[in-house]
Amino acid sequence: MKTKRSHKATILLAWVLLCSFKVHADTTHDAIFKVILSSNSHPYFNETYSSTEKTKLKKLYKLNQNQLFWFSSKHPVQAINQLLALYTDAPTQGLISSDYAEQHLKTQWQNIQHSNPDFYQFAVFDTAFSLTFLRYLNDLHYGRVPPQLLGFRLQQKKIIDITSAIFGALQINAISSLIEDLEPKLKPYQQLKVALAKYRRLDQYFKKPLHFKLERSLRPGE
Repeated sequence: MKTKRSHKATILLAWVLLCSFKVHADTTHDAIFKVILSSNSHPYFNETYSSTEKTKLKKLYKLNQNQLFWFSSKHPVQAINQLLALYTDAPTQGLISSDYAEQHLKTQWQNIQHSNPDFYQFAVFDTAFSLTFLRYLNDLHYGRVPPQLLGFRLQQKKIIDITSAIFGALQINAISSLIEDLEPKLKPYQQLKVALAKYRRLDQYFKKPLHFKLERSLRPGE
């Protein structure tokens, strides 16, 4: 009887210690996110957040209970590689890859995959990825520069809750559909995409060195 009670007590103690460790880990993780999200700028970037960006980023992680967002998805590597490719291909949408720290994120992603990062390193990358994706979708849907500042009197687009849209899309593995939905459907925009693709092909073509084959040598003045 005494042995059984001792065994039960040991199991109970182990369970309490395990729960205590989990609570401590969760508390530590929550604290790390609060530090990152409460700062005026992200550890990866020099520029400060805009107040809107800071609010959206906080909301996204609040929806996810201040836990890793991209790394907690069903297919994290696939999702991260998909967005890095999207940033690389930003010029096809009339956007600029460097606006989304494409090269820096690729470097950090390689570092994470080939090292033994701690939770802080995961959290910093995760939040940087969320921040750049918020910026990308905002630029894709609303434009990098408000049309009104360029003298165009266009009707202002309806404000979309992009933060909630990102959160919901990742839960059902529908990031591609979200991007497609937020892309402008206006005919001039689609025509611009076609023109940009054409000019990019021409640019690549004319970057190749030109070689001329002449039947005889040229003389001065010819």
